Amino acid sequence: MLIKTAVSSTLICIVLSRVGSANVLEALGHADVPSLCAAVLIFLIMILLTSIRWGLLLGRSIATFKLFRLQILGTFFNIFLPGMVGGDAVKIYYLFKMAGIGTEGVASVFMDRYLGYADLMLLGLISYPFGLDHFAGTWITWGLPVLVLTFALGSLFFFGLEIGQKRFEFLSRTYGYFRSYRSRKSLISKAIGLGLVVHAL
Repeated sequence: MLIKTAVSSTLICIVLSRVGSANVLEALGHADVPSLCAAVLIFLIMILLTSIRWGLLLGRSIATFKLFRLQILGTFFNIFLPGMVGGDAVKIYYLFKMAGIGTEGVASVFMDRYLGYADLMLLGLISYPFGLDHFAGTWITWGLPVLVLTFALGSLFFFGLEIGQKRFEFLSRTYGYFRSYRSRKSLISKAIGLGLVVHAL
């Protein structure tokens, strides 16, 4: 706990020194408090929903509150570490430390992230015809269909060929976890639905 507090405090001090504490205080002074509180509440609801989705994908009886704590921790590291996988690594580590879940933890975090991207692709496709008049003639006209097609083909390639599973036992177990979803379509539908609500928020 002391190490976590020290790291968090150091990072916050670095941010404040670069931005300027006076500027931060001035911005907070002009903030609309009700709107700020509403934004924080919405953000926490989003994290709660992603915790519920993670619990569904994990398939273990772990309290949502515990997963919520890990999501908060992962979100913090996603903000302060470069890239978007730092927080995922932290969640996997603490999930293993808390419940001894290794392979399923890695696979569930990957699937959670994968379905999040799938939700974004779905929202893009739904929005595409309504926004066509606004971005007609730009790279978005062809860029979004290409992106969605690449994502779909990449998914078929990754999940269909199961590359590396014969050489590495860990990958074999992970692909076995992915295969178990094929008979759990209702669970995937719920996870996608929760993801759409999160993106809407």
